[in-house]
Amino acid sequence: MGVIQISPVRKSASTKSEAAKKKVLEERVKAVLESEPEESAIAVELSSPPKKKAPAKTKKAESNSSSKTVKASTKSSSSKTASSSKTVKASAKSTSSKSASSSKTVKASAKSSSSKTASSSKTVKASAKSASSKTSSSSKTAKASTKSSSSKTSSSSKTKKSGAKSTSKSSALKTSSASKILIIVESPSKAATLSNMLGKGYVVRSSKGHMKDLPKSRMAIDIEHGFEPEYILVKGKAALKNELLKLASEAKNVLLASDPDREGEAIAWHLAEILGVNLAEKCRVRFYEITENAVKLAVQNPDYIDTNKVDAQQARRILDRLVGYTLSPLLWKKIRYGLSAGRVQSVALNLICEREREIQAFIPDPYYVITAFAENSGKHYELKPYKLDGKSLLKGSLPLLIDTEEKANEIIAEIKANEITVTEFKSKNSSHSAPAPFRTSTLQQEASRKLSFVPAHTMRIAQALYEGLNVPGRGHIGLITYMRTDSLRISEEAISMCREYISANYKKDYLPEKPNVYGASSKAKIQDAHEAIRPTDITLTPESLAGTLTPEQLKLYTLIWRRFTASQMTPA
Repeated sequence: MGVIQISPVRKSASTKSEAAKKKVLEERVKAVLESEPEESAIAVELSSPPKKKAPAKTKKAESNSSSKTVKASTKSSSSKTASSSKTVKASAKSTSSKSASSSKTVKASAKSSSSKTASSSKTVKASAKSASSKTSSSSKTAKASTKSSSSKTSSSSKTKKSGAKSTSKSSALKTSSASKILIIVESPSKAATLSNMLGKGYVVRSSKGHMKDLPKSRMAIDIEHGFEPEYILVKGKAALKNELLKLASEAKNVLLASDPDREGEAIAWHLAEILGVNLAEKCRVRFYEITENAVKLAVQNPDYIDTNKVDAQQARRILDRLVGYTLSPLLWKKIRYGLSAGRVQSVALNLICEREREIQAFIPDPYYVITAFAENSGKHYELKPYKLDGKSLLKGSLPLLIDTEEKANEIIAEIKANEITVTEFKSKNSSHSAPAPFRTSTLQQEASRKLSFVPAHTMRIAQALYEGLNVPGRGHIGLITYMRTDSLRISEEAISMCREYISANYKKDYLPEKPNVYGASSKAKIQDAHEAIRPTDITLTPESLAGTLTPEQLKLYTLIWRRFTASQMTPA
């Protein structure tokens, strides 16, 4: 708001004359303010108080501008004395704001009139000069505020641009991550093998076994409500869970590739629950052998999670808890603390006890074995009687009908009293058929018999061979098919490769006309989802892997390789 201050220069003795002079000066100032702009103008900015502090330079310019005073002095006319002249001080304080749009300009111009005296024209000119200085100052202020606002605008636009760039970068990263498929396996070593085979379009991570399980401290089976199990997150896997959740949220698709058995199916089921994977979609991948062709084919043809296998695994776990957590404390109390009894141990113990009862209840029946030693032309023979007077002396394969000593002595006397003659001679050739490839039970038996491996040790080594090892010139590949199987089936591709290897490295007599097929008659009684245990590549001979495998791995691989190769040869 503009303020006009009127102050006398000199005091007069006459109060009346001072009042008259004051009135004249007020009229002149009013005339100046109300006159139209012609030669000069006074610009006064009226604006609302600024919301933010103005820059230092602008504030200083405004203070300098507002500190100027318009001094208007008039000379007395011929009828008035010089002492009666007064100076009119007019000071206008302007408040600038940053926003040029909110400011209003009031222009007051002075126009010299012919009726006015020279002193009034001088006053007008002085006012015009002061107004022009104010106008230039306010224009500078406006420019400064405009520059400030423009700089702010440019800085905000830069901020928006930089924000847009960072957003575009982050979205690009998310897009690149979303274009990949997440595959989750059980073992870290298998994850490394699959990463090398599948390439950049896939992210392979390991769950390191079960993500959820029953707590060890209690039974965790709700017997009263349908034997409902209570699963919890496995201790120490919270960080892994968060990592898998993040990867799953960014991935294009999630494939669950745990081992192809009941335990692996349950692991896949728990992972689907944790990661929010829809069970109605094909999210399950099963690798029966870790080779590049088999892996890529399995990834391209996912399947559903087999809920029947999941239920079978849950039933086994529930039975373990019900039997083990009830029976083990009894053993601790009666025999020794720390003993365990469960689903398997209890059945095995029952079989042993039943057999022991049969042994104790057995009543032995004596029988006699008679052997006659004969010689002819330097050849020695061992002969055993099996008939007497046309009646058989055998029961089954044993001479159980020679049950008394008198009867045995009678037969011996009969042999000694007569000459032994050859009435019929038969000769026949027996052949030994090619052995079937290994399944889990026969592998454990043969490894125990030939290598002195206990079953658990055999399966640990077989697991390492299945998950893969770094083979020079081949990379990280699996050496055998899945080792937990009841099947004797062999894929047509594997049979064809084996026959080609036999034909190239052995005589023609070793290769049968048709491939040997095993287990066809009992196919309905076994879980035929897997193949038999065999090498993934028959050309990887034990000799070629001697420097790659450990001694125990090499022994077991040699056993599997030879058994599979012999299974496609002619009978011996």
